[in-house]
Amino acid sequence: MADNTEGKSFFKRIINTIIGTPDAPPSNENEEVGPYGPQRDVPVDEKFAKNYTQNGGHFIYVTDLNDATLNLKNIIDELGVAKIFCQDAQLNELLHLSGLQDRLCEKHKEAEIYFTSSEFLIAHDGGIMMTSNQLNGIKPSELPNNYVIIGRTSKIVDKLSDAMAGIKDIYKGNIPTQISTLKGPKSECSSSGDSRESSKTLFLLLLEDV
Repeated sequence: MADNTEGKSFFKRIINTIIGTPDAPPSNENEEVGPYGPQRDVPVDEKFAKNYTQNGGHFIYVTDLNDATLNLKNIIDELGVAKIFCQDAQLNELLHLSGLQDRLCEKHKEAEIYFTSSEFLIAHDGGIMMTSNQLNGIKPSELPNNYVIIGRTSKIVDKLSDAMAGIKDIYKGNIPTQISTLKGPKSECSSSGDSRESSKTLFLLLLEDV
């Protein structure tokens, strides 16, 4: 059986960040760091988890894509919804394998949940970047109020500029359109300035792949 210690350690560290519990006590409890002293360099995954949840997003750690679909079903049951809209071929296949194919609907306006992948997770503001690869010409504001999003730890970056650089590197010569950054309902606004996008309920299924 594979050793999942590293994954559990990651999960514990992220949860500690979200609830505000230090991962480990300081080496000298009496030592105080002044305002001009050296500050702890917060890892981008911790920063993202904190800002994303402060924006009102829901965070679920998953071990693999099959685990992600099980959590999707739990979310569906908890919300009491039945119709899923999904434009991703790989995620659609997972839904079929998980017996959720009868919940799929072809029209996004009839759906209650949008199940999708993402491009990058931005630590600076807790945003989730999507492009035309996920949206396919549909405005985020026109999609269901509930988003269930697959994110990967390898796609967590510090700033929006890092995400844009990553997009340019991945899609050399064929940059996708519709670049949008979604945030939770407690954020001031989305990057597009459309408050309807910020009112979405976001469930992030974070898959560790590094």
